[in-house]
Amino acid sequence: MEQKIIADVYRLGLLIHFFTVEEVIHWVDHYIEKNDVKDIPFAFFDLSLTKDRGRAIELLSQISHGYKGALSIQILLGLVYHNWNDANAKSIINEVNQLASLMNSDLLLSGTLMALVDQYEEALKGYGNPRIPEHVRKKYEREAIEEIKDVLAHYETDAMLWGNAEDFMR
Repeated sequence: MEQKIIADVYRLGLLIHFFTVEEVIHWVDHYIEKNDVKDIPFAFFDLSLTKDRGRAIELLSQISHGYKGALSIQILLGLVYHNWNDANAKSIINEVNQLASLMNSDLLLSGTLMALVDQYEEALKGYGNPRIPEHVRKKYEREAIEEIKDVLAHYETDAMLWGNAEDFMR
C-alpha cells in the first residue's frame, strides 16, 4: 500500500483519536528502518521525533499530500468496526460521527453515517417521548447501534488491507 494512503489513515485516525501519536511514531520508525535514507521524505524524520498530536497531523498531511481517495476512510471505518465491542460503543459512535464530518470525498456515505449517529442520539432520548419506559428506550438504542455496526461491517475487508500494509511495513 502506498505511503500516502497509510499516512492518510493515520492522519484521520489521529483526528478522531482512534490512533495515538505513539502508534504513528512506531509505524514511521519502522518505515525509516526499512528504507534507504535518501528515499525517505524529510517529514518522516520530523514525524519520528514529534510527541505533539497537532504536529503529527500536520506532518502526516504533508506525507499524504495529493491523496484524495476514499480508501483511507474505508480502511479506518473497517478498523473502527474491528475495534467494536459493546463496552466502547458510545466512544466508537463518537469516532464514526467525527469521521463522517471529515469526509468530503463521499458525501453519500458521510450523510448516511451522520443520519445513523443522529438516529442513535434520538434513540437515547426515547425519540422525544419522556414517558417511554427505560426497557423500550434501551431496545431503541440497541437497534440504532446494530444499524451502525451493519454499515461499518461493509468495510471489514478494507481493514484487512491495513493489516497487510502493517505487515509489509514492519
